[in-house]
Amino acid sequence: MAWSRREVLRNGAVAGALLAMTRVRRAIAGQPLPTVTDLPAGTPLGPCKLSRVLQVERGSLPVVLEDPRGQTFVVEVHRHDPRAPGVARAGSLDVYLRNGGDGATRTDESHGLGAMALADLLAARERAGRPVPRLSSIVARWRHDPPRSR
Repeated sequence: MAWSRREVLRNGAVAGALLAMTRVRRAIAGQPLPTVTDLPAGTPLGPCKLSRVLQVERGSLPVVLEDPRGQTFVVEVHRHDPRAPGVARAGSLDVYLRNGGDGATRTDESHGLGAMALADLLAARERAGRPVPRLSSIVARWRHDPPRSR
């Protein structure tokens, strides 16, 4: 089936091909592909800022944020699972606060706002075509590492 130029552009085939060619060029050149999570330290996230992105552990991606008082805290990024939504949805991912609770623990407002800002940024980067890390859902993690009871 032949497509007119208008149909090709409308369906995004050109954009997809250009993105694929860019990824192939980077892979050939040995350059790492920018991912959803290649954020620099100091990135503003609501009232917080990004301190660092840690290595994937237990299926989640831990991200250290710093609140306005200079205290650090950790949020975890997991694959989205509608059975246990996080603080905020981040495209195909969810963001959770790591505060030692079971989902009912009170949250510092600035920490929640920082986590939501991180989710917004991750979702925008995913929409822009950045590769998403392979993570497990929090439900899958709970099978092996259940949350503490209150």
